[in-house]
Amino acid sequence: MKNLFSIGGFTAYIFIVFLNSMTDLGHKIILQNTILKAYEGSELIILTAIVNALILLPFILLFLPAGYLSDKYPKAKIVQYASLLAVGITSLILLAYVMGWFWVAFALTFLLAAQSAIYGPAKYGLIKEMVGKKRLTAANSMVQSVTIVAILAGGIVYSIFFEALYVEGLKDSGEILQHSYPLGFALIIASVVEFLFAMGLTKRVNSQKCSFKHLKKDFSLRELSSQVKSLTHSSEVWLSIIGLSLFWGIAQLVGAVFGAHLKSTLGIENTVVINGLLALIGVGIIVGAWLVSRMSKRFVELGFIALGAFGVGVSLLLIPMLESLVAIGFTLFLYGLFAGFFIVPLNTLIQLVTPKQRMGKVLAGNNFMQYLFMFGFLVVTTLFAYLGLDSTSLFYVVATIALVGFLFTLKHLVHEMIQLLLRFAFGLFYHVDVAGVENFKRQKGVLLLGNHLSFLDWAFIQIAISRPIRFVIDRHFYNLWYFKPFLKFFGAIPISSRGGKHALKSVEEALNNGDVVVLFPEGTLSRNGQFSKFQKGFEIPAANAQDAVIIPFYLRGLWEGKFSHAEDKIKAKSLKDIAVDFGKPMPITSSAVEVKEAVMKLSTHSWCRYIERAKSIPKTWIEEAKKVGSKLSIADSTGVELSGYKFMTAVLLMRKKFKTLFGDEQNIGLIVPTSAGGSIANMATLTLGRTIVNLNYSSGTASLKHAIELAEIKQVVTSIQFITKLKAKGFNLEEALEGVELIYLEEVKKTISKFEQLSTFAQAKFLPSFLLSWLCVKSVPTTHTAAILFSSGSEGTPKGIELSHQNIVGNIKQFINVINPN
Repeated sequence: MKNLFSIGGFTAYIFIVFLNSMTDLGHKIILQNTILKAYEGSELIILTAIVNALILLPFILLFLPAGYLSDKYPKAKIVQYASLLAVGITSLILLAYVMGWFWVAFALTFLLAAQSAIYGPAKYGLIKEMVGKKRLTAANSMVQSVTIVAILAGGIVYSIFFEALYVEGLKDSGEILQHSYPLGFALIIASVVEFLFAMGLTKRVNSQKCSFKHLKKDFSLRELSSQVKSLTHSSEVWLSIIGLSLFWGIAQLVGAVFGAHLKSTLGIENTVVINGLLALIGVGIIVGAWLVSRMSKRFVELGFIALGAFGVGVSLLLIPMLESLVAIGFTLFLYGLFAGFFIVPLNTLIQLVTPKQRMGKVLAGNNFMQYLFMFGFLVVTTLFAYLGLDSTSLFYVVATIALVGFLFTLKHLVHEMIQLLLRFAFGLFYHVDVAGVENFKRQKGVLLLGNHLSFLDWAFIQIAISRPIRFVIDRHFYNLWYFKPFLKFFGAIPISSRGGKHALKSVEEALNNGDVVVLFPEGTLSRNGQFSKFQKGFEIPAANAQDAVIIPFYLRGLWEGKFSHAEDKIKAKSLKDIAVDFGKPMPITSSAVEVKEAVMKLSTHSWCRYIERAKSIPKTWIEEAKKVGSKLSIADSTGVELSGYKFMTAVLLMRKKFKTLFGDEQNIGLIVPTSAGGSIANMATLTLGRTIVNLNYSSGTASLKHAIELAEIKQVVTSIQFITKLKAKGFNLEEALEGVELIYLEEVKKTISKFEQLSTFAQAKFLPSFLLSWLCVKSVPTTHTAAILFSSGSEGTPKGIELSHQNIVGNIKQFINVINPN
């Protein structure tokens, strides 16, 4: 989300949203608190509902003018002029406070709300203009969260000061308001600052007025009816608006009766406590919006809508049953959390599917419907209170409405909800990296073709994209009683060698219906983690499919999992890094050979992306060594056996000594045997961010000397014992190493004390890997040269090859993808 603030004008826009919400709420809180202190019972509920109704009524009456202004004039300018109007209105509100004119302040609530209604569509229409489609969900989450923060701040801060200014025992509404007059200055200051930010917004946002000729001034009831009817042209937009309207209607009722509920059931009149508890709803919405944003990076997670509706209904059902403030507060937080799940995806969906030229009217229509429902719920609240229905009964009424809404939502979004739960469950155990989802832009039939590594391939493909997927599956598995209901529900297509024609016909029909169908052209799970022959069977239904495309895909990281055909000794205990890559659409008539070639290219791109984000060699090693722990990590022919902890201890001890010996030299030569000691020396050098150059002693004096000069090596790490053995075998390196500082491992080892060994072992064993990396590994770019290899020189002078951390880590990962050392 931090990238949003790099967009010109977005910071100013967020401050405007915050201040406007806080100002509107501040006046409302002052009036509601006054009513709470001055009135009781049904009268308290009715007056509270009327205050809220006065805030809503302008949004209903000004629906058409607000939409017209937003579509015709620059949205940033509308925000600026409306902010200036707020300064004048808050000045009148201050006068009413000072004079103790309760009913005048009551009426000015309508004017303050009218100001918000005029520029509401322009304010929200600016979001898409500023951030674009890609960051729309994140921007909506931010705006929703900031709005809630403003409500939290306004509700609590204004209530704290209200209680501080309130004189105990006062029951006259005018006198109570008169004692609260200093709060009127806060409203004016907030309005002035909002206007200043609005002036800055017009300079940073290039918001052009609409040039469409069909825009006309028509604020009649016929036009209103036409505008509302136009919202029904898109079922997605219309159902989203109805869902949001129901939720905010319920929210208005909850806000209107909650204070009376606490006063009548628990005897609580302190407005700070009441508004503090209501603020927990806002905290929950912020958390919910953040979670939705986190899980909607690639597409809008519509499954949150059904989950949110269920949670809202259950929370409302629990509130009147509770008598503990802690329990009530926790339930209100959950109510807000599920509300965030519900409203953020719906708001995003409306903005996503609405054309820019109609955005103002659609958002104004959205506001109109929401405020109409909220107004209606407040009218019902007033009517029920007048008839003597208490707050507890009202909570049960709205809980029932919410749960009925959940059943309706579930009917339309059951697939999306199950997909969400699937993504969440797999997300607990796997990190799934997805690329190429932009290739699913067009709503047409898609035949997905790619490699088949494990029995979980279907889950990771579904996790990767938002559209429901129909899998072609072996009839043997399809007919298993514990799988069949699930597979049938999701429209899986069974196939067998005997009934292949019928299955292929089903694939053709699915593609023509615009479905996404997954077929594994290899025909079976991979037996070795590599590609096998792509069968031509898919070409038959593809040839007759109309307006469909093939999208190739590649799965990486599942071969060494428990659900593949890999040998047990190859399988890793847990998989963390899974990749799903989708290629560009191909003609539906593409051959099996062409599709396989496309999938193979995707595999190359997938590995390149993995290598680009991989950590450096020593950081990767520390993570893996910590996992090995007390088990065997390394052994050599001399009989040395080291566990993960002991190997880490040896490397870190050697690193500490090397740090003082190496000085500023970057390239460090090594002449060490292929042993545990040689591995320790290499890894210790890498932890210091140096480049290792393992020199080939058998290449001859001239070649060795040339390599040292070419790599600009001034220091060589070696072993006295190893040099002696080489000399005995006829390899005299004295001439080649002339002028080079030799660092002998035996001498370094002598300088290590027992205390250093014990303390370093304790670090290796007890410190987490991330902390060890931070303390003991120098951070270097993974494109940095990790090692230089020299050729033998058999065809002339030795040639040096530079290998980066990415090169080496990538080769290791590809190797263990087939043969896992674990």
